[in-house]
Parts: sequence; C-alpha cells; structure tokens
Amino acid sequence: MPFHSSTRLPARALACAMLAGSTPPMSIAAAGIDLAHARAGGYPYYQDEATVQPGDYFALHCAQACALKKTRVSLPSATIKTVEGPERGLFVRSHPFIPSLFLVRGHPGLREGPVKTWYANMRFQHRPDQVPGDPLKGSQRRTIDIDGAPLHVEGRVEQIVDKACAAYGQCERYPRITWTVRFGDTKRTLAVLGGENELQSPIPIEDFLVWVGDLDGDGKPDMVVRPQDLNRGLEMALYLSSELVPGRPWKPAAAFHFWDPAQYGC
Repeated sequence: MPFHSSTRLPARALACAMLAGSTPPMSIAAAGIDLAHARAGGYPYYQDEATVQPGDYFALHCAQACALKKTRVSLPSATIKTVEGPERGLFVRSHPFIPSLFLVRGHPGLREGPVKTWYANMRFQHRPDQVPGDPLKGSQRRTIDIDGAPLHVEGRVEQIVDKACAAYGQCERYPRITWTVRFGDTKRTLAVLGGENELQSPIPIEDFLVWVGDLDGDGKPDMVVRPQDLNRGLEMALYLSSELVPGRPWKPAAAFHFWDPAQYGC
C-alpha cells in the first residue's frame, strides 16, 4: 500500500515541504489503534498539531527478549524551538520512560508480557535519531526467518524519467524507491517513495525495518517499518497480519509522524 499525503502532517511542516518541492509521504491508517514512539527528551510539536493522543499505552521493550510494558503518554504544554524562534507548543512524553521500539494501544489482545519476536532493530531502540546518509543502491534486501519460513523485505531503487519530456531527451531523472514484503505466496508493496518528488537520503534497510513479531497473537508476522523520504524526522507504520486481506493492499493499522519544528527549513 503506497503512502499518501494527508492532513495528519502538521500544517506548517506540510507547507514547508511543498515549498521545498517534496511532500513527505504519509499513511492512511485504520482507526482504533494508536502507534507512537518515546524518547527521553520527548517530541516537540506546534500547539494543537501533535499526531499522538495521550493516555495509557504499551511500550515494546527488547532486551534478552521483547515484552510489552505499561506506560502513559502525556502532552504537556511547553515552550519549543521552531524555525521562527521560541513558541508555545506541546511535548509528547511517556511516563515512565521505557527505551522501546514503539508504543502501541487499541488492540484487544494487548497485555503486559513477552511478545513473539523474529527481528528487533536494537540500534533503533537505543539511538532512534541516528540515521546514516544516502544509501541509494540498486536494491536492498533483508530476509527474516519466521520459524523456518523466509520473510523477504526489499527496497528497490529506480531512476524515473518524466514521460512528458522523454521524446525531447535531456530529461531530469528522479530516484524512486519501492519497499515490498514477501512471505510465502503473499507479496505486498509497503511504500513507494520519491519519483517526481525529491528523494532526499532515504533510509537504508537497516533503519527501514524496525520490528517483526506477533503483536496480534495470530501466529503470523506483524511489522513496524519506517517508510520516509527524509532521514530526519521520524515516520513509523504498523502492519498487522490479521488485517492482510487476499487480493487487497496491506494497509497500515496505525502510523506515527514527527517532523521537528526547528528543522522544517522553508
């Protein structure tokens, strides 16, 4: 399911991105499940533009094994740094703070305790803000062993030419990356990024893939990934195997978006 622009992106961030010639990709997520991320310093947002709802969540913390732990998200008012200077805004914080791959709530099967996990990006859990530079390779692949059956994740990079000017030659070429997942006979497109929008340092597969495990308890792999054009900010999407319908795109069950108010760079 390719990602699309949405009004869920803070209005000022969207305006800046459009002026820069690149609209950040956004997901259209199913209702009822909330996905978030926590970091020690919290996430600043412009007033009334936070994409996270406060309340009780479960933090997926991974050490020797991965487990859900109770936490609570709050949105206290605070002065934040923006490109226009200090402004009143909100900080998304979790209490207690638990280093985790993600925070989640809303699924009836969620409860504290171990979660079956086949892959966990431990570097992301410890340093979510540290992302490498431009990884534009022809293809990036990762195979995860799901109890003896392979799950393949691939990012395929292409150079796209504007068809309208192809007959005249000397057309500008645009990089585009397509992220797909394949498990058994099932193959789905998770995101298509770039094309005529500027693809600025898309993250490599080591950072695209956050977690693969069984969150909804059906014994099949669920995924949390990072489909984003820019390697600054943070976007995450949760895909649940229980919402994978034959013959239809695999839509994200929930998504999280953060664009730093101090780095919009209009």
